[in-house]
Amino acid sequence: YGCLQNLTPYLQKYHGTGQVSALFIDSEKNSDSVQMGDYVISIQRTDFSGALGLFGVPSEDKKEKEKSAAGLLVFQLTGHEFLLAGGVGGILINISKGERSKFENVEYASVDEITFENGQIKSHRLNGDETAFGGAVLKPGEVKIFQMKMYGY
Repeated sequence: YGCLQNLTPYLQKYHGTGQVSALFIDSEKNSDSVQMGDYVISIQRTDFSGALGLFGVPSEDKKEKEKSAAGLLVFQLTGHEFLLAGGVGGILINISKGERSKFENVEYASVDEITFENGQIKSHRLNGDETAFGGAVLKPGEVKIFQMKMYGY
C-alpha cells in the first residue's frame, strides 16, 4: 500500500488517458502483456532456482512459487519512457517494440529503481548485470518501482 500511496499523483494524472495500464499473472496465467504506443510491455513468471543453485543457494518450493500472483502498473510518461510498479511473485519485466505478435528487441537507455523517502523521489541506476535477464527483475515477495527509458528510434 505504501507503493500505491506514492503513485497516487501518477494515477490521478494518467487516469483515463490511455497512458496507464495494468498486468497480472497468477497460478493460471504465467505471462501478460499490453501494447502502449510503439511498445509492448510484458511480464512473465521468473524462476530463479536454477541460477541460485549454481551458487549453492537452496531454492524455494517451486509449486508454492507458482501460486504467487504478481501485478504491474504501467505508466507511459513519454513516447519512450515508462514508470512501472508492482511485484509480489517473481517476475521479469520486458519492453519490446512492435506488435504483440512480432516482438523486436529494444535497447534500454536507462533503468532506474525508484524509491520514495519523506515524499521525495530517490533513484538508483541499474547497471548491466542487474538487467542481465533482459529487463527489470522482481524476486518473489518484492514490490518495486522502476523508471525505464528506451533509446528513441
